[in-house]
Amino acid sequence: MKNSSNKFFLLVIILGGVLVATGIWFGFLSGYLKASSDTERAQQLFASPSESPTSPASPTPSVSPEPVQLVAGKPELGEKFAIMRIPILGSEWARTISEGTSLDILDHLGIGHYEKTEFPGEKGNFAVAGHSGNQWTPFANYAGIGDGNLIKIETYDANYVYEVVNTKTVNEKSMDTVYKNPSIKSDGDGKGWLTITTCLTDGPTNKRYVIFAKLISSTAKP
Repeated sequence: MKNSSNKFFLLVIILGGVLVATGIWFGFLSGYLKASSDTERAQQLFASPSESPTSPASPTPSVSPEPVQLVAGKPELGEKFAIMRIPILGSEWARTISEGTSLDILDHLGIGHYEKTEFPGEKGNFAVAGHSGNQWTPFANYAGIGDGNLIKIETYDANYVYEVVNTKTVNEKSMDTVYKNPSIKSDGDGKGWLTITTCLTDGPTNKRYVIFAKLISSTAKP
C-alpha cells in the first residue's frame, strides 16, 4: 500500500513538472512570436516610411508661416525679420527669413540671411540661402522660378518687390553670390538686389543654384 502511495505522489510530481514546463514554454513562445511580429512591423515601417501612420498625408498642406511677430531693426542670430512670397510657386507659398545661415537655422527655421550682406530694400545684395530636395524644403521647386517672376519680401515696416533677372549654377565655394553686388557686375552698382542660393536637387553636391532678382518697388507700411 505504501509503495502504491509513493508511486501516486511521484506521478503527481511528474505531472506537475510537465504542466509547469508546458506553461513556461507557451509563455516563451507567445512572447517570442509577439517580439517577432513587432520586429517585422518595425522593419516594414522603416522600409516603407510613406505607409507610416505618422507620415504626412497628401496633398501637401500649405507652407504659409503661422502668424509671426517680425523683429524691427537689425535682427539677432535666429530671429525672424521678414517673410518671402513667390507667387509663381502658388498663392499659399510663404516662408519666414531668419538671420544667419548655419545648418541649425536652415534645418529648423527655413530661409536664412547671409550675415554682413544687405537687408531688404537696401542698395547692394540682400543674400539668402535655403534647402531644396523634398517637398518640405523652402526651394523644393526652385526650377520653376525664372526670369520675370516676382519675389515679394515683407518686413516689420515695409513691403518690397524684386524681379528675377537671371539664374545660374555655381561652385559651392563661389562667393560672387554674396558680394556687395552679385555677379551681374555690369548692372549692379547702386541698385538693390536679392540673391537666393540653394542646392541642386539633381546634380553635383559641390554645385549651388542661384537666383538673381532686382529691386523694382518698395512701399512703407501705413
